[in-house]
Amino acid sequence: MWLRSHPDTPTEERSERSKKYFYPLEDCDNMDEEEYSRELKAVHLAQEALALMDEGDEMGAIELFERSLQYDDELDESLGALGALRFLKGELGEAKELLLRARSMNGGNVDALVILPLIESPPADHTSALMNAGIGYIDFMQFPRAYIFFREVWRREPGENRALSAMAFISREMGRLDRSAEEYRELLKLSPGSWDVMFDLSVVLIKMGNFEEAEELLLNAVKMAPSVPQIWNNLGFIKEVRGDLKEAKRLYKRALEADENYYPSLYSIGRILQKEGKMEEAMKYLERGLELKSIFEIEDVEGAERRRAEGGLHAKEVVTRPPEKKDDDEKRRRKQ
Repeated sequence: MWLRSHPDTPTEERSERSKKYFYPLEDCDNMDEEEYSRELKAVHLAQEALALMDEGDEMGAIELFERSLQYDDELDESLGALGALRFLKGELGEAKELLLRARSMNGGNVDALVILPLIESPPADHTSALMNAGIGYIDFMQFPRAYIFFREVWRREPGENRALSAMAFISREMGRLDRSAEEYRELLKLSPGSWDVMFDLSVVLIKMGNFEEAEELLLNAVKMAPSVPQIWNNLGFIKEVRGDLKEAKRLYKRALEADENYYPSLYSIGRILQKEGKMEEAMKYLERGLELKSIFEIEDVEGAERRRAEGGLHAKEVVTRPPEKKDDDEKRRRKQ
């Protein structure tokens, strides 16, 4: 059985959707009214509201944030999030007031940092402001908030492919692979000749274990973009997962023909050579891969910032390490 998170709000007043975020009865049994301070009630309500935001229930979240502030009107989490949601709805005056209060409570409040500049120096139109807010939240790794803003852009302008691309990327990062695949499929319908959308969808399908469809997409993508090493690498990954190490190694080498410094494929070749017992040759690939990885990890920070500044929100993630069977691990230990 579930109980409301504070004793003076009837459970039946809440939506069925929000009830699952309430605290179990046994957690509240031993708390008397005095212990249940106003501040604690506010925090609990804010937590429930954030959970609803994660689920995309904006109106439910607004209701709970407002109730939270009735108990503690200085809770910066509720002030900031409610301000962001008011901004989403175009209520700029109220949004600014809430966000200024949030910033006064906590100078590092993420909502204030992202939204206030867009209110004080607004873009040409509100849809552009929403797009910029979504990108700003990605900078802070606030994926649920970013998703809400990109979804609103998509609602307003269904032809805004960048918003749908960002939604698919965020869904993937949040582990909502079915939703991500659906969004990438919709994007592919709008851009049928886009190899990068094919690639991004293939990454999701690989994570879902749908190797057959992922391979088909990658084979089509590589015809359009044969100089992109990620495509060859992921084709090699699928072959390696299936146990075809010879073909996997060939495809990894094709990735290196496209880019000799592509370190994931260097690692993968080294890993296969280890399995083949060619340890000296394997170490050359692995050491070179490790050297390049340390360089590219530093450079990627600037690359990510540049992509965001240009509105390029695709993440060209590469799956580089297939799951190994337990008996493979045992064989390795015996060799050592």
